[in-house]
Amino acid sequence: VRLAAAAAAAAAVLAGGWQVVRYYDVPLWSSPPARFSAGVPAAATDPTSPVEVRTATYSILVGPFGTKADAERAASALKAQGYLVREIVQTSEKQEYRVLVGRYDDLALARQHAARLEQEPQFKEATIVTER
Repeated sequence: VRLAAAAAAAAAVLAGGWQVVRYYDVPLWSSPPARFSAGVPAAATDPTSPVEVRTATYSILVGPFGTKADAERAASALKAQGYLVREIVQTSEKQEYRVLVGRYDDLALARQHAARLEQEPQFKEATIVTER
């Protein structure tokens, strides 16, 4: 039975009407039927338009610091060590400040830098955050 189904699928492929994908027969259309393109922007269905692929980026939150002045001193120390200091943020739950450091595409590198920062006594915590 499988051999007959495979032969039928091969004949359909040769005839140009079907494409075998894994174990399923999928019809090929010159343009997608209306039920598949309803509500989809034209750029999304245009095969010549560029596709934006978004990947996650990672940053490190260093802190907490009790005052903004302490956070600014930490930011200066991080800049002196060569880190990209992006901003100082205040947490909403407590009156604490944290320093947002770096922009990493590689999670392993972000973890390595966070571990290195946590070993330094002036930085209490280094937490990795994800940005999409």
